[in-house]
Amino acid sequence: MNREEALIYLPMDDENDLVDLYDEKLFEAKQFLLSRFPISKVIKARITKLHKVETAYQTLGGIIIELKYFDPIELPHLKSIREAFHWYNQQKNRLRLQLSGAKSAGEIASVLDELLTLTRHYAEAWPNMGAERSAELKMNEESNPMDIQAELDRTNADFSLDLNQILSLPNDNVLKCEAKRLSLWLNFENNGWSV
Repeated sequence: MNREEALIYLPMDDENDLVDLYDEKLFEAKQFLLSRFPISKVIKARITKLHKVETAYQTLGGIIIELKYFDPIELPHLKSIREAFHWYNQQKNRLRLQLSGAKSAGEIASVLDELLTLTRHYAEAWPNMGAERSAELKMNEESNPMDIQAELDRTNADFSLDLNQILSLPNDNVLKCEAKRLSLWLNFENNGWSV
């Protein structure tokens, strides 16, 4: 990448400092990624764009802070929906903190790879509801965690909810909706449906 191409990604002028511009681009990318449910195609596109910004930054004289290495997530055998839900939220919050502190495209990519692995393991702990799409259900919009927690408390769902138990719930039940949403996400990730 030459200087003219780099200036497309980081338009420096007398008023804009290179470090500030780069930090702003990193912040924007992290905010975008923190506010969305992880979808590998979206993540790959954002990381590709972020690598171009990072290359532009280096072309213009910026120095990238060395990549931090994160401990990979251990994927436990999850025995119940309640256990899966608590483990997932705890690990997701840990990864979001790491993402917030990331200083390079490589660090962000590493954290997001872990987030995708975490989300896949969580989704696989739920009963698979198949690939039926629903207009009112969007796979990239997470259910409210407080609603899921309340329903888990109400149903005392320490047991492993199997497909028949989930199917027996009312259609608007948050646990049934979450099982459908996660099934759609898994099918999308595995088969590459268009969103």
